[in-house]
Amino acid sequence: MANYIFKETQRFTQWWLWLLLFGVLTVVLWPLLGQEALDPSELRGIGIGLVTVLLAMVLLYSMKLETRIGNGRLQYRFTPFFWRWRTYDWGDIQSMELKTFDSLKDYGGWGIRTNFEHWLYNVRGNRGLLIRTKDKTFKLGTQKPQEAARIIQEFEAFKSQNHGG
Repeated sequence: MANYIFKETQRFTQWWLWLLLFGVLTVVLWPLLGQEALDPSELRGIGIGLVTVLLAMVLLYSMKLETRIGNGRLQYRFTPFFWRWRTYDWGDIQSMELKTFDSLKDYGGWGIRTNFEHWLYNVRGNRGLLIRTKDKTFKLGTQKPQEAARIIQEFEAFKSQNHGG
């Protein structure tokens, strides 16, 4: 086995998403511009809107999907939702394949999603590794499909050597 290591860290860096959030922030702050005086209820509403948008921005900025595969195991985590690595030894994985999908149509969006058949952990794009274990099926989005395909070949070689195919 070549002990090839696949490492990937993905974040929500789509320009249109951040443009949308800054647009909402502008709408929330707009009443502060050009108004001589705002009554306390208006200021309270602006404050709640501002805190909500800023919390959404901080959450989105802090979210990242990290995947590590190699040395006979697969690990992933999606911070800040789970900090500990979820680890699967290759011997516990039944199959691993590269799939193309439509995150919006098939799962209703990005992030941590389910289509009631399996879980999806995806930040962007339409490619992912479909992983099947004895107890669980899940998909990890990837922006590196060529490197993922190499890991799948290494995984299949491991399975055929150690488990008779």
